Amino acid sequence: MAPLHPDYEAALEALARLEVSYAEALRRLIPLEEQLGIGRPTYWKVRRYIKAERERLDLLRAERCRLADDVMHDLMAGLVPIRKYF
Repeated sequence: MAPLHPDYEAALEALARLEVSYAEALRRLIPLEEQLGIGRPTYWKVRRYIKAERERLDLLRAERCRLADDVMHDLMAGLVPIRKYF
């Protein structure tokens, strides 16, 4: 399986953040494919890439929420969380 063009990967990452469907992402990238002169990747490759990116984003969001909860817990307990987290 050939790697995706870096510009194509960046566009897929942006579309993953927008919660665009896999088929719609594939359609929206047609002009970029023509501009770059690359072949069109398969639906399954695009689906797999977007799914992995969304899972990565979900993990980042969960980590941020956990950190925010910890900071708020310490603030409500009257502690200064600056040294603990930063």
